[in-house]
Amino acid sequence: MKTRELIRQLQEIDPTGEIEVCIGNADIWYLETKPAYWDGCLQVLKRDPDKAPYYDICGGEFRGGGTKIDIRSLSIYDAVSSNTDLPVEFDGSYAMKKYEKLIEKEREICEESNEDCEKRTFMRYVEQRFGDNSDLDTMVVDDYEPMASEFYDKHLSYKNELLPGQKEERNGYVVWDSYVDRRKREWDERVGIDIIDGVPIFVLRDK
Repeated sequence: MKTRELIRQLQEIDPTGEIEVCIGNADIWYLETKPAYWDGCLQVLKRDPDKAPYYDICGGEFRGGGTKIDIRSLSIYDAVSSNTDLPVEFDGSYAMKKYEKLIEKEREICEESNEDCEKRTFMRYVEQRFGDNSDLDTMVVDDYEPMASEFYDKHLSYKNELLPGQKEERNGYVVWDSYVDRRKREWDERVGIDIIDGVPIFVLRDK
């Protein structure tokens, strides 16, 4: 469907322009233009105007050339998975009864998953820090994993504020550092790791 036809139909069905638009009940987040081949070729349906307003599909075409507009939706579930503290409201008893417990369960699942993922990232980070320590070649180090795990549980969380992103130019493109890169920079500043008599010691530095 072309932009002009979409606008025409929207204006026809809602002349006020005040009705919420959704995709599978999820709100529209943003729109962007992309090459037609991007992330899979554009799929265009062929329509028979003589069959409208009933089922009028008479063919289809995959297009790799040209441009497409991608309407990106975002469900409340997906938004909560990105921010487990996201406030969610209900406009009445029906919506609350149907979705309140589901949203709270989603929060619990996502918090547990996010924390587990963050902790595993920290454990890999610690392993790398030890690997970069040349003193280890001549020292006997106890198993650091229990200590690192205990330190994380006591002092760190995926909810800790991230450091601001940093960007650099690569091959003519501006590239921002990843979430993991930003988190590791934070740990570089805040987490002190020493080895005393072969025992790893973790220290939380003040911000």
